[in-house]
Amino acid sequence: MGCSLNKQARRKKPCGRKTFVRALTEKIILLEEDMSEITRKRGKESEVKHSGWEFERKRLREEIKKLRKESEEKDVRIQRLMENTNYYQHNIMEWEPMGASYNHRVMEHMREEQLRREEAIEKWKRLYLAIKTELDDLIERTCRETIAVLKARLAAIEEEGRKMKTEVDILRQTSRIMSHAKRTKNVTKRTLALVKINQITKSTVTLRAN
Repeated sequence: MGCSLNKQARRKKPCGRKTFVRALTEKIILLEEDMSEITRKRGKESEVKHSGWEFERKRLREEIKKLRKESEEKDVRIQRLMENTNYYQHNIMEWEPMGASYNHRVMEHMREEQLRREEAIEKWKRLYLAIKTELDDLIERTCRETIAVLKARLAAIEEEGRKMKTEVDILRQTSRIMSHAKRTKNVTKRTLALVKINQITKSTVTLRAN
């Protein structure tokens, strides 16, 4: 009966080890699937952010292009006005007989046009700087978010790698312990067998001597 119990114990240990290895393998597979899912989701989020950034960048470029075109058109009109103003200045002596009030109106009109031109240029500069600042902030913010996502992904992968390494080390240590226990048991069995043989030999010698 003692032999049958020993056989059952020997059969149970490999099964327990196989079950442990199988469970660890399944856990590693699940971890890899989770990592793949996280990577896929992060990739989709990055694509969405990149698409939004590209759309915003395109919109800002179109706005800048439109403002530049309007500014050029205003510059053309102002240039024409300046040419007319020069013409008026060259011929101011001819207008004097027409009356001081008319000359005053012409000069007022010139000053108003000059003020409008300066206001338009200043407004365009402020708008251009605001758009440029917004675009720079958007680019910098997008870069920071992308770097943060990549760092978080790398940290998660490193953490999972450490966990897997720890579990593998535990498996190796368990395997070594089980192997050592098995070797110790075999050595003990051999020692007991030798002791029994020695006892039988001594008993035989004693009987023969008697």
